[in-house]
Amino acid sequence: PDVWLGRMAGLAETPANRCGGDCHKTGEISARISRWAVVMESMLSGLTEWVWGFGGMGSLCLSMKSHARQIGNLNHWTEWPGLKWLGWSLLAFSIAMMVGVRGWGPGLVSFFGMLSAATLLVIALITYRPRWLVPASLACVAAGPILTGFYVLF
Repeated sequence: PDVWLGRMAGLAETPANRCGGDCHKTGEISARISRWAVVMESMLSGLTEWVWGFGGMGSLCLSMKSHARQIGNLNHWTEWPGLKWLGWSLLAFSIAMMVGVRGWGPGLVSFFGMLSAATLLVIALITYRPRWLVPASLACVAAGPILTGFYVLF
């Protein structure tokens, strides 16, 4: 598993970068750790952004009467305006977080890429498994602050 994780992070072991006992002198270990930290930070930020986007798009989807009828007797949700506010707030927080972390250019590109992936899953769920959308959206709304906390601490 270490070799697979190393390859994923671009740390494949070759004769040129094998540690011959003098790793501490050359700083190779710290270079490997810093590269691994960059990969983990990127994966965690992408997952966090995807979770916020899925929660926001799921909330907006559930606030529409036509989709509420697809899921079942959820018309009382569509009368509550807080669901639309929740969806837009989650999307606004997601875009603010990514622009703050990555800057305007890469942050917007990352936001719209992850939002497209999250929206694709919302569309697939509402089409093929509409009853799964409510628990999946609630799970993402609950997991968003937890992942954001891990991302801030990381």
